[in-house]
Amino acid sequence: MSGPVRLGRASALALALVAFTALPAGAAEVHAEIDAGADDVTIERGSTGTLAIAVTASGDLSCFSTPARPSTARFKLNYVVTDAGTVASGGVASQLLSFWATGDCTVTWSGAPDPQTVSISIAVDPAAPSGTYALALTPTLSSPASPGLTDAEPTVVTIAVPGGDAAPPSVSCGPPVGNAGANGWFTSAVRHECSASDDVGLADPSDASFTLATAGEGAVMTGARAVSDLAGNTVDAGPFGPYAVDASNPTVTFGRQVEGGSVTVGSDVTIEYACWDAVSGIATCAGSQPSGSALDTSTAGERAVTVTATDVAGRSTTETLRVAVVYQTDGPTVASGPAHPKAGSTVQLSWSLGGVGDTATMTAATTASCDGGPSSPLESPGKSGLTYDQQSDTYKLLWQTSKGMAGSCVRVALSLDDGTTQTLDVWFA
Repeated sequence: MSGPVRLGRASALALALVAFTALPAGAAEVHAEIDAGADDVTIERGSTGTLAIAVTASGDLSCFSTPARPSTARFKLNYVVTDAGTVASGGVASQLLSFWATGDCTVTWSGAPDPQTVSISIAVDPAAPSGTYALALTPTLSSPASPGLTDAEPTVVTIAVPGGDAAPPSVSCGPPVGNAGANGWFTSAVRHECSASDDVGLADPSDASFTLATAGEGAVMTGARAVSDLAGNTVDAGPFGPYAVDASNPTVTFGRQVEGGSVTVGSDVTIEYACWDAVSGIATCAGSQPSGSALDTSTAGERAVTVTATDVAGRSTTETLRVAVVYQTDGPTVASGPAHPKAGSTVQLSWSLGGVGDTATMTAATTASCDGGPSSPLESPGKSGLTYDQQSDTYKLLWQTSKGMAGSCVRVALSLDDGTTQTLDVWFA
């Protein structure tokens, strides 16, 4: 069969078939009809109609047969579909049809198969103009001894193509895509990748491929999209959901008592913290020490408390609170003597660390100009150095000044093992 014209939706044609009847000898003819004489068929754009053709034949046909040994005839059906500017023609392959014949070859159909039928298909192009098309059926019946019988008046059937496209676009959307969390939650927006097609054409070409995604957090739905074709038929894609989405990390908050600050050695400090998540909720809140417990302030140095918060969706946050444990000091000061010591004299410096009496607490002592500049180690006379008097809880350090300091300001810097530096500015006479 050659290519038929492309004219809608496949029509399932339940056709009543014409029975074959014998006519008197000398009145040979062959004829094809659709649906017992129906003269119109409707096929929608983008569809294929399958037509059942019933064939009748009767009369005399040259043959070689006897009633005991029926001969066969070969049947051929040609058709053509035409309209202004559109022509498609084709044919059905030859088929062997059994018949009985008398001695003078008068055709009498056997009825097996009962009746004799063939089928053709007419496809309607999605872009075919609406209107009517003429289908002409011309059957031919021949035998080995006969050139064949051809219907002198072909049967014409009207194929009607409705105006407009009744079929909406076809839309397909894939499965949900997103970062899977815990307990059925997503930790990112959820999206569906979709595609659409239409036999006539999409009104918006961007509808051929698009994404539907969620927005926000909690129990959320994707957006929806209306997809239309050129004929105005519309189908909705989405929305999908609801999906449980938590795209935010939980938070950790420390108590204000120590937040971003320092505490002194031996002070009573309580570590407090809390975890929070506004969407899926907190699953665990675990710290390096329990909330409400005491911070170790027995010695100077930095303390670190680490807390990890995990929400129900599986997102987590880790925060670390760093607390400096420092000495409680009131110095250094010039222990005695005039307010402006004499340059070249020995000056005694003193200070207290709140009951901590260990000379190893001082790691360095330097001097420099109060206006800045390079520093140098503080000089002590002879073998004297740093001492601690437990009774007065006082550190004492002798400083051997130089005559070159006369009339100047010198800054003394004492570095302690708690990470702090204590300074004193001294003016010399």
